[in-house]
Amino acid sequence: MVLGKFTLKNMNDIGILETLQSSQPFLNEDKTISVVFDGDIFNLKALKEELSELHAQTAVDAVMHGYKQWGIETLLDKLDGAFIFSIHDATNETTYFVRDKFGIKPLYYFQDETGLHAASTLKLLSKHDFPETISKEGLNLFLSLSYIPAPYTIYDSVFKLPAGNYLTVHNGNVALKSYYRLEEHITPSSLTFEQAKEQLRQKLSESVKTRMDCRVPAGAFLSGGIDSSIIAGLMAQYSDKPVPTFSIGFKEKEYDESDRAKLVSDTFRTNHTTHYLDYADVLDVLDDIIDFFDEPYGDSSAIPSFYAAKLASEKVKVVLTGDCADELFGGYDKYLGEYYSKKYLQIPGPVRYLFEKSICLIPRTSKTGSLIRKIKKVIANANYSGFDAGYQYMCMGCSDQVRRQLVTPGYYADIKSIIEKTYNRFNSSDLLNRTMFSDINTVLEGDMFPKVERMCRMNALESRSPFFNAGMAEFALSLPSGYKINGKEKKYILREAFKDLLPAKIFSYGKSGFRAPISHWFRKDLKNDLLDLLDKNRITKQGILNADVVSNLVEQHLKGGADNGSLLWNLFVFQKWYAKHCKNETQKYL
Repeated sequence: MVLGKFTLKNMNDIGILETLQSSQPFLNEDKTISVVFDGDIFNLKALKEELSELHAQTAVDAVMHGYKQWGIETLLDKLDGAFIFSIHDATNETTYFVRDKFGIKPLYYFQDETGLHAASTLKLLSKHDFPETISKEGLNLFLSLSYIPAPYTIYDSVFKLPAGNYLTVHNGNVALKSYYRLEEHITPSSLTFEQAKEQLRQKLSESVKTRMDCRVPAGAFLSGGIDSSIIAGLMAQYSDKPVPTFSIGFKEKEYDESDRAKLVSDTFRTNHTTHYLDYADVLDVLDDIIDFFDEPYGDSSAIPSFYAAKLASEKVKVVLTGDCADELFGGYDKYLGEYYSKKYLQIPGPVRYLFEKSICLIPRTSKTGSLIRKIKKVIANANYSGFDAGYQYMCMGCSDQVRRQLVTPGYYADIKSIIEKTYNRFNSSDLLNRTMFSDINTVLEGDMFPKVERMCRMNALESRSPFFNAGMAEFALSLPSGYKINGKEKKYILREAFKDLLPAKIFSYGKSGFRAPISHWFRKDLKNDLLDLLDKNRITKQGILNADVVSNLVEQHLKGGADNGSLLWNLFVFQKWYAKHCKNETQKYL
């Protein structure tokens, strides 16, 4: 990361933070402080009590006058929200660039001989003609994780400001400083399970009320899973009229789970709208969705998320979501990896050998494919524990072994040490909590937040997640993992805290969410596009990926011998991005 001593001709050479918002920058009364702001502050009402009413009418007011009253560090400590902003203080010729505590909003920057340039999107930043050399770390992170976490981007010279950090530019010096680190705020809790359950209910209820407090119509995404159902249920309690809820279904019935959302909607009498997707819908906007992320992004659930946001934007301006509960309270199957690995290793070796051979003989259908994939993941990771196990499960695109074969030597980079550095920040004997800590700081920032934030922004919609704020994250990680994972029951404390709110049938369903049937589409509607983008001659000319390996992955998938849908989607997305942004990319590493 290029930071340290930096020479500027004058302060005008420091690029003001560029955002999609108009009428900026904002100036204070004596024009000594200017602010560029993008995002929202959720605790604005509380800040009004500390600042005069006149000085906290809007988020920009709170930032501007909070900075003048408290200084940068105290201001940042008090803010709860999703934001990026810059402050220029003319009294001491200092500029600050800030990203919120957990990285809900993105901030990109790079340095050249004219100054430090920052923007809320790579598109805005690209007007400054930064070098477009592909980052080896960014590429390899994307292929393995399906996204690129901060501080990396797909470009070697451009960085994302890490969550909970700010940049200071003063007298030609550029300094990066952390103002919030989650691990410094976690103290093991002495609460009993019943006490913790009651606190969880109070905290989430208050968070929902706070995020419903807006001057525009608000609704909720409703997948029919536990998390979004809890949010919809709490909103219904605090609203004097039916809550607008929105869900996505699929015309391919074997992939459709919209009946779950209807059950919840009927229970809470929400004003529910469902849109049923098929490939014809996706075809119209697929390129626009991929391009809106500015860099390769491989979480295919962005597609139904886009349509959920589009649907909601027709009726409301703000949506509350159930995002982040999985990372905080143990909702992913991977958190049961150690449980199943121990069970599996207790089986006699010869029996395991026969079982592993027989798995390959089970026909792959829409019903069996997911189960087979999970079983193979447990088998492959049975001998891993701690960070090594968490890392293997985190690599949703491909394993390190596959990536070594897939990427040509000049573009290969080790990424395991990058992820391990985050994991090691939290020193706890509770290995599952350490894994969740790593996911909060890596998966949320790099995957979940960008998906929802961008798909909503693409539809002029604002999203808010009541499950997530600093207080909730600190609380969740203070609890023993046994409160969250009870045997093989995931999100145990969340289920227990809200079992009287939700219909009992909801708890019998497996994990839900807005998922896209990518593997199915690649064998049918997207097949020709896949073959074109991953054409062997095209891949060979680019020199980034091993063409033979790519061809084998495609062939295996199309013939049904393996479900390579996740990795192929990453390659598909990368090729789409490359075709648009890297026509003149030279192989600088070769």
